[in-house]
Amino acid sequence: MKERIINLKMRFRTASKEEQAEIDREMQKLALENPEAFSKAMLEDLGKTLYEVAQINESKSRID
Repeated sequence: MKERIINLKMRFRTASKEEQAEIDREMQKLALENPEAFSKAMLEDLGKTLYEVAQINESKSRID
């Protein structure tokens, strides 16, 4: 499920409004099918994103 969510989130960024609505429906469907796995996958992806942001900020502070 984690890979599916990541792929949907990546598609969402460049999608048209109609495609974004479809992706939203797909995400809602995944959440309803297995709320626990969906929540875990979303939190893991968020954690990864936050770690990457922290690494970028650390790199920037070294440059400054």
